[in-house]
Amino acid sequence: MNLFHCGCHPLNDPRHLSDGTGQVSRRPMAKIRASCPSCGDVELTTEDVVVRVCADDNSGTYTFMCPVCHTSVIKPAEQHIVDLLAASGVKVVVWTLPAELNEVMTGDPFTHDDLMDFHNLLHDDESMHEAMTRLLKGV
Repeated sequence: MNLFHCGCHPLNDPRHLSDGTGQVSRRPMAKIRASCPSCGDVELTTEDVVVRVCADDNSGTYTFMCPVCHTSVIKPAEQHIVDLLAASGVKVVVWTLPAELNEVMTGDPFTHDDLMDFHNLLHDDESMHEAMTRLLKGV
């Protein structure tokens, strides 16, 4: 089973934690060592880490909150790292690229000047009222 393609791992399935009597048992939590850009090496548990895998391009990352400085850290993860973290019980989240990336772009690119014009229009009550009126009338 290729974790990058299915987005799941049997060790993340809660049914595998049953002791056969219907009671859920806890497996020992693995300790994970990761590196915070500010604090250096930190020790985490499987509950502290989340693996994210893109279903479209198979790229992977893992994220955690540094227990020392409380900074959110995102690191790239090759497939073997994803597999290792998932086997340790880390939650795996599969996501897809936005459909808008496949849209055909037409017209001129949006520029900084366009952004400034839009910003100024948002602060002009009369222009905002005219634009909303046209929008509601379908003009």
